[in-house]
Amino acid sequence: ELVDVQRSSSILAWETALEASVAAVAGNAGVSFLAQHCFGYNLEEAKKTFREEGSDATNAHALGMAMVLTAIPPWFLCFLCYLVLHWAYRRDKKRLARCSSSISSSRSSSDLPHV
Repeated sequence: ELVDVQRSSSILAWETALEASVAAVAGNAGVSFLAQHCFGYNLEEAKKTFREEGSDATNAHALGMAMVLTAIPPWFLCFLCYLVLHWAYRRDKKRLARCSSSISSSRSSSDLPHV
């Protein structure tokens, strides 16, 4: 409704590409950084535990917390952006209707014969 039909597919493609690129780069790097530097994930201990087929609750907790911090805040940010879009969509739709009505009225007045 707000975008030209011919451009809607490319706009959606750009949005999806940007979202996936940021998620792939920032998500992977963010989980590993947070797990190791903020929550105490020990890679050497994880390798040793993996070889012994055991489990390490400390590393599991560190990895879980890092995943929570890389998932919840971005989704909350998305929620806030979509909340703003609900407000902006109505405003943009009204503005588009005003612009299109003024364009159609100027076209109809220019179609009148000049006397």
